[in-house]
Amino acid sequence: MTDIIVSKHEPGGYQSISEALEVAPSGARITVKPGLYEEQIVLDKEVTIVGDGPVEEIRVRTSNLNVIVQNEDVFTVLEGLTIELGRSDEDLVCIYVEQGKIILNRCQISSEAGISVVGDRSSWIIAEDCHIHSYHSNSFYLTQDASGGLKNCTLSAGPEEPCVVVSDSNFFQMRGCQISGGSIGLWVTDGTEGAKIKQCVIQGSSKIAVVVDEGSDVEFEDCHIRDGKHGVYFSKKARSRMRNCKFTGYEPDPAVYIDQEAHPQLVSCEVETGVYLTQSGRGLLQDCTIHGSDDQAAVAIMDGADPKLLNCRILNSANNGVYVSEGRGVLDGCLIQGFHASAGLTLTQGAETVVRRSRLEQNRFAVDADEGGKGKIFDTVMVESEVAVQVKGESDLALTRCQLSQGELGVGVNGNSRLLLDSCTLDHFGEDTLYIENSEVVMQDCHLSKGEENGVSLVGKSRLVGTKTKMEGFKREILLSEDSEIQMDEE
Repeated sequence: MTDIIVSKHEPGGYQSISEALEVAPSGARITVKPGLYEEQIVLDKEVTIVGDGPVEEIRVRTSNLNVIVQNEDVFTVLEGLTIELGRSDEDLVCIYVEQGKIILNRCQISSEAGISVVGDRSSWIIAEDCHIHSYHSNSFYLTQDASGGLKNCTLSAGPEEPCVVVSDSNFFQMRGCQISGGSIGLWVTDGTEGAKIKQCVIQGSSKIAVVVDEGSDVEFEDCHIRDGKHGVYFSKKARSRMRNCKFTGYEPDPAVYIDQEAHPQLVSCEVETGVYLTQSGRGLLQDCTIHGSDDQAAVAIMDGADPKLLNCRILNSANNGVYVSEGRGVLDGCLIQGFHASAGLTLTQGAETVVRRSRLEQNRFAVDADEGGKGKIFDTVMVESEVAVQVKGESDLALTRCQLSQGELGVGVNGNSRLLLDSCTLDHFGEDTLYIENSEVVMQDCHLSKGEENGVSLVGKSRLVGTKTKMEGFKREILLSEDSEIQMDEE
């Protein structure tokens, strides 16, 4: 291998990198000594350019395009260099790879005039142990089938533009990197598929840490997304998988936002300030821990959204646990706990939600259905809440094989609402176990016991139909107003 020396101070070498490139054969190694090299580098052959000395003392700087790769047959390595694009009135690029392949290793790359690194038109860029910064634009941009990889890099940008953009990329991987700043930390768009982000920290974005949209598909693993306005935004039929990721520092706004038919999967993730789904957003949340905030529900399902929550822990805030309005959703095997000022599950106008094999405890209301909300709840335990179930405002709720226990009021039904209790047990309530006002309840194969007041109270024009139901251990089993109707078969 031919070895060529470039030095500003040592005799016998070339004074500029461009001079060395002119004479270098394909496959040559160009060693660059410390100094300031104010020149543009055009890479049109296979060479390796290596800095010999402290990276910050080997500076390649221009106010125009700094490093250009335009030959599809070129495979170039840049190592141990500081590459700078100075101020300019034009929107320029520090390193532009239109075609060909380049490896950036241990480089410091910055731009005061535009994007720091661009991969375009089927190019291929790998950066490892690099620091890449743009003051006013993107730090790293892939587009038009370009491929790229970032490993153990730090990337940062000013607040006006996204830091890392991957658009219509053929291949992209990022591992062990830290992204800071930018209006968006990482934006994957225009149908990019198969991107993988592992063991990365994405933080401090002025708007959103991560955006995945336009049908793109990204796999995240062991990432920490933190400290900005919004965490991650899935939109426009995006598909993604997030495993063992953590979201912190986004209060009061939701950390995860899903809309427009996006369908991500979050598995074993921890979300500090909630998940918000709207506009037909879908998705799977499995084995996740989700906290709400004072201003947001832990999980909000709105406007046609229809997610599935499987074995999730939904915990502790002054707002709702799960709030559903004009949405659907399935909760299976979930724990909803600690919503002392509100409800574990709120079903309101247009809600049609199914709950299975879950546990709701230590909430103000375990379940609160209002304004026509509908739901079906199976094999679920509701304990230690002030009110186990509240159904009002023409809502319609069905509970099957559920256990309700230990609170002030068991079930309150009013406002022309309907409730089905099938094969349920209700016990240990300080007030009425079942309170019905101007509503209708069907109760079959149930057991009501050990309450301090009435087993069933009917007020106003109420109706109760009960079959094979047992009541015991009350001051009074049934309190019936004159306008109410009751039909109870023997056990």
